[in-house]
Amino acid sequence: MDNIECINISEFEKLKIQAIAVAFDCKITDFCSIIDIQIRSPGNVELHKKDGKRYAVMFISRPLFVEENYKSCLSKIAKIKNLKSIAFPEELVLERQSIEPKTKGLLFPKLLKSFVIDNPDIKVYILKGCINPPIKSHIHLSFGNISSQINKWRESKSGWASFFEDLLKDKTLSIINKFLQKEAEERVIYPDPDKIFNAMILTKLVDIKVIIIGQDPYHSPGAAMGLAFSHDKDCKKIQPSLKNIYKEMKSCGYKVNDYSGDLTKWANQGVFLINTALTVQQGKPNSHSEIWRSFTKKLFTFINTKIKNSVVIMWGAHAQSYENLFDSTRHKIIKSAHPSPLSAHNGFYGSKPFIVCNEQLKLWGVDEIDWKLNI
Repeated sequence: MDNIECINISEFEKLKIQAIAVAFDCKITDFCSIIDIQIRSPGNVELHKKDGKRYAVMFISRPLFVEENYKSCLSKIAKIKNLKSIAFPEELVLERQSIEPKTKGLLFPKLLKSFVIDNPDIKVYILKGCINPPIKSHIHLSFGNISSQINKWRESKSGWASFFEDLLKDKTLSIINKFLQKEAEERVIYPDPDKIFNAMILTKLVDIKVIIIGQDPYHSPGAAMGLAFSHDKDCKKIQPSLKNIYKEMKSCGYKVNDYSGDLTKWANQGVFLINTALTVQQGKPNSHSEIWRSFTKKLFTFINTKIKNSVVIMWGAHAQSYENLFDSTRHKIIKSAHPSPLSAHNGFYGSKPFIVCNEQLKLWGVDEIDWKLNI
């Protein structure tokens, strides 16, 4: 087969390759950075442009996909008009033992062979040097680390120490810890362990003025950092929901930085940016929602009884399902549609939550939030 060739990763940028297949668990940073992309949902095929070059990017994930899924992805790639070349990381095509003991390779060699035969006009490149390293399990909620953090909360009089001490006693954290340890043996989990409780680390209980409830962390690499809707400061591409939040902020007269999704400034002012699940499996939204459910209910019950005069912002049905845990005589509840592109037009746009929030804080005689993010 003359239309298949192996090349080194260093040669990729020099060649006018039009398409690339990306696996969630592969060592993708070398070539993803070349075309300035971030991981998307598995099964998607997207078109990207950079420096006048067009790229089609196929996103796949181990071990979620079976043969039929790969066939579907390859079919989408083959239908792209005027496509002349595609690159596959070596990891996707080698018949080799993967990190999952029962999984051999990602793209079965026979599928690639069929693709090459069926599409003789498409040049296929195999990118050598893109074998992903073994994923090592790491303990996310080791009790030593939790105990150390509790001591810090106690010393700073943040208000969180007693909450976590109770969770240690009733085994809530033990159950979560056991689950995450097992997950980490085979899967990539976000955010990094030291960022799981970032919402509590950055915002003291006693300082909470506003609570914004999210669902779970961003499930693509480099984004999640422990605050709901917020990005890691090094993640430059604004996620869709946050992009819509920025649109609503602008309509309210607040400036934003369209190149940063870091909302730490809000957290430092008493905006408690909390997801109802504090971890997520890479590429699989809502994958950890159930294990965190008890924790979240206890958290909101604790907050409700310990503080008052906070504004609770609930975007979407999921966040609003926790409304019964907040006493409306102690807190101001603001509800609207979720800022997701799927629902923002159903009531999020025009809801002016930032203005309504500050008006309520002013009525209580509490300092308003400086929402602008033009840093």
